[in-house]
Amino acid sequence: MFHHGFGHKGHRRGLRFAILFSISESPKNGIEIMKEIETMSRGFWKPSPGSLYPMLAKMTEEGFIRKKEDGRYELTSTGERK
Repeated sequence: MFHHGFGHKGHRRGLRFAILFSISESPKNGIEIMKEIETMSRGFWKPSPGSLYPMLAKMTEEGFIRKKEDGRYELTSTGERK
């Protein structure tokens, strides 16, 4: 499903898609998102905290996701349409 080594910009787009896909069924915290991406990629890709958390912050600012009081991220109506 996911490919590694597709360049810096492609990697960011891939991370954005993977985050949206990961939380589409249920809210998750950062660690759960990282583990799910690793599982979906069959171990080929595990995003680092240094790439995941800035992307989560950016996607929150853009309104695609929101951080709940329990620290888990969920889709907004905007994120559900992407």
